[in-house]
Amino acid sequence: MELHHYRQAVEDYDKDGGLFTGEPMLKHWFVLNVCDVLLGEDAMYKYSPRELFEKLEELSTSHEEYTNMQECRDAQEVHELMNPTLCDV
Repeated sequence: MELHHYRQAVEDYDKDGGLFTGEPMLKHWFVLNVCDVLLGEDAMYKYSPRELFEKLEELSTSHEEYTNMQECRDAQEVHELMNPTLCDV
């Protein structure tokens, strides 16, 4: 029986919406691995659900701030390329 659930989870892994319609084993595996990748090994066992969510929010906010900073830097470079005389003053 367990082999059947494992096979079904593997098949659902590549399906769109597989986490919602697929095997519970896949959901557990996915959450476990996402936590490990983002927050370190055994993160799901080290932190409470609230702590996990807060840490994931921090990562998301940090990434968004970094992306915004990169976009501003890129915009400044384009401005300097398009208006070289204005930037030399």
